[in-house]
Amino acid sequence: MIFTFGNYKLDIDVERTREFYKIERHLAEGCSCDGCQNFAKACESFPQNVLDFFEKMGIEPKKAAEVYINCAENDGKTVFYGGFYHICGTVLDGENAWEPVSENVNRWETNRCFEVAPNFFVSFEQGGSLIADGFPKPVVSMNIEFHVPWVLDKPNDYL
Repeated sequence: MIFTFGNYKLDIDVERTREFYKIERHLAEGCSCDGCQNFAKACESFPQNVLDFFEKMGIEPKKAAEVYINCAENDGKTVFYGGFYHICGTVLDGENAWEPVSENVNRWETNRCFEVAPNFFVSFEQGGSLIADGFPKPVVSMNIEFHVPWVLDKPNDYL
């Protein structure tokens, strides 16, 4: 199925992606750190248009391949996450948001991203890393830059 998100044009096999996510465990099952636990719980309160965005591509938001915290914001009430998900498909058009700066340094260019909702940005690239065994080929990485609330019932240690 062909999708267009801003400057990206993708051919996504939604059913093969969805079938994989049915069996994949979610992020918080594989990592007990507060950052992963918070992200998995915060997925439940993502704006509806973000949830709809994931659904139409066959992705379960809690099942990111990787998330990481860039920083805490708003006195710890918000967390700025980066990370990525995998999708079965092909990038037909669109420039990756990661811009090489030097040999081992990349810079995220938000102007190359698609804004799903305020403070929810994605970009796409063919291939990727940390691809789970059995993930259907070809693989697209959906890179994320999300600002989400701190929802755990404990202090945010990322301040």
